[in-house]
Amino acid sequence: MNLRFTFTQLCLGLILVASPAAAQRCPVNYGFQGIYNFGHEAKSSAQVHRLSEVDPRILARINEQLTKRVGNSFFAKLHFDYGTVEDWDDARALRPSDSERIDGYDFVFKFSDRRKGLKAFHFKVVANNSGRLIDDLSLPDIAATPQKANLIACERALSVAAQNDFPRTHSSIWFVYDRESENLVWDIVDGRPVAPDVPAFVLLGKGTYRHILINAHTGTVVRVYKQTIVV
Repeated sequence: MNLRFTFTQLCLGLILVASPAAAQRCPVNYGFQGIYNFGHEAKSSAQVHRLSEVDPRILARINEQLTKRVGNSFFAKLHFDYGTVEDWDDARALRPSDSERIDGYDFVFKFSDRRKGLKAFHFKVVANNSGRLIDDLSLPDIAATPQKANLIACERALSVAAQNDFPRTHSSIWFVYDRESENLVWDIVDGRPVAPDVPAFVLLGKGTYRHILINAHTGTVVRVYKQTIVV
């Protein structure tokens, strides 16, 4: 499978950032679902299809941390999608309930708001052998700011983008967590290529495109920027 990446400039360096691979309209289904790199080779692993397969003590700690982040009401909207567990030392067959052997838990969760045009947003939940989360959640602190549980409609975000020179006829829309603003955002991409801000990207890239991030809680513009795609 080909992966598409984008370069964005930060100070004097470059950051490699994942980019959407195909155009999308409302309702949106998106979010990172890749494999987490624990930095260890897995000697044995197992698929997790249901959270009931996991040691209840581990699951309780994971749920406690999720609830602390998003609060009880929003936590009820979260659904386990799928996951894996890894043992880095023992090659014998592994089960999701073998907590005494498991070194890492790599899960994908999701939530949806179909009335607002969000079919599903997938995000990673990664924990160590004790159930402590070891990777940043792609979710805002809804427990501290409950208004961030409410989303504006996908169609409204497209309208805001159109008012800022992102015409619907050329635009696709995504739903992501913006770590810089600590908000969920609608990410609208203008499919018409433009010139990159860094001339060298003309040779490196497969096209530069404008993005506009719309705060998914308020409908305000977070920022407008360009990304250059490298395949």
